[in-house]
Amino acid sequence: MIKTGFMALCLLGAALAHPLAKKGCPAVNLDFSTMADGTNPMSIGFQDVWCGKNTAIKSGHLELSMTQECGPAILVPQMIQSGRVDVTIQTAAGSGVVTALTVFAPKNAPGGRDELDWEWVGKDLTNGQSMYFVKGQRVPGAEGAVYVNTASDTATTFHTYSIEYTPEQIIWYLDNKVVRTVRSNQGVPYPTQALQLNLGVWDGSQTNGWAGTVPWGNGVKAYTAKVSKLSVTPYTC
Repeated sequence: MIKTGFMALCLLGAALAHPLAKKGCPAVNLDFSTMADGTNPMSIGFQDVWCGKNTAIKSGHLELSMTQECGPAILVPQMIQSGRVDVTIQTAAGSGVVTALTVFAPKNAPGGRDELDWEWVGKDLTNGQSMYFVKGQRVPGAEGAVYVNTASDTATTFHTYSIEYTPEQIIWYLDNKVVRTVRSNQGVPYPTQALQLNLGVWDGSQTNGWAGTVPWGNGVKAYTAKVSKLSVTPYTC
């Protein structure tokens, strides 16, 4: 019998805890190949931020599908004051389509939300983009995205994208290789809030050309990203 729910999965994660992790900060480890087709992600503990009806577990993957009506955003409720997230994902393809892995402070965070991102624009399938914001604001010297070449089509190839967040530094990884590091001693604002993993696909048609425009008239009814595995490993929470 397959156990579902983040409680059971957190117990598994605790056994696999990172050496920096403290008691009381259980990890979440999800392998969607072990889950039955048609499982509702919210039934195993995800929270529906927006349009959760456009998510499902199918053929061993968590699918996030953007339609003309809406694009989904769901989150893992486990907080990390410091820690690491890893997501193995195949992104959605298409002009105007943006796939997002965001480590976000809650909406009610005082003064604005800290945010760490991996994003993929569906018209550019060989690059990921890393970004971060402090209390909702761009950071001087890091206003734009840093592009990371994946050397393969992100919409047909699964890669593991990770973000590690500590008081000293933020590290972005591609397939467990460091691709960007931001340190807290650089003299500019640095994130300090507890964060949660969010996953989504959204329509970037109104981003002044950055993402392109979704051609909804071309007969495509949905643009889908697929996640095979994810983990959230809190060091402190």
